[in-house]
Amino acid sequence: MRLLILVLGVAAAGLASASCPPPDCNAGPPPDTPPFFLLSDPQDCHKYYICYNEEGDGDDTYFITGESYWCEDHGAVFSQVDQLCGDYTCAESCSGTCAPYECIDPLQDKIADPYNCTKYHTCPDGKTVQCEGDKPFFDGDQCQADESKCCHCKPYCSQGQKFTNVPDPLDCKSYYFCVNEHDFPTYQSTCDVGNFDPFTSQCSETVPCITICPAP
Repeated sequence: MRLLILVLGVAAAGLASASCPPPDCNAGPPPDTPPFFLLSDPQDCHKYYICYNEEGDGDDTYFITGESYWCEDHGAVFSQVDQLCGDYTCAESCSGTCAPYECIDPLQDKIADPYNCTKYHTCPDGKTVQCEGDKPFFDGDQCQADESKCCHCKPYCSQGQKFTNVPDPLDCKSYYFCVNEHDFPTYQSTCDVGNFDPFTSQCSETVPCITICPAP
């Protein structure tokens, strides 16, 4: 049995890999170099960043806001092409469309159920909605047919799990490092030997391989 190193420096050093690249305003800015433009949040189709150029600094480098912003209308999707929120199709993001299991942001209109993928809850009234028919699973944004897109099939850092490791629901040998609470982590590592034990947060040669969800 090997103790897992629960320090942020290990994750930041590159021993774990992030599945979502950070948003980059300078990767493909508009050709007319406007003073600012909006950039879609790669982790949530309902949110966007603001990219801005500091006038008079002599170059075309863009800076990005420290956090992304929700579309004002509940359920609206941000369009990178049109630079606005509206009735667009929510594209699959690098980490899926799942939001925290709590109604944290006032503009968040729905949350997944952490234990039952066939239903979700609306914000802020907490009303329960059941997915039915040929679209029985909720993926964080809508009811659909693929069980592997369920929010409980993604690693999650609950209250009190900051700077700890949580299991990978799709792979019994892998685990994720939590940088924040109420968040879906992106720093993944794999046990050198054995499987990850979610009860001890350690890799063990004796614990059986148990996965929460089927692999996609």
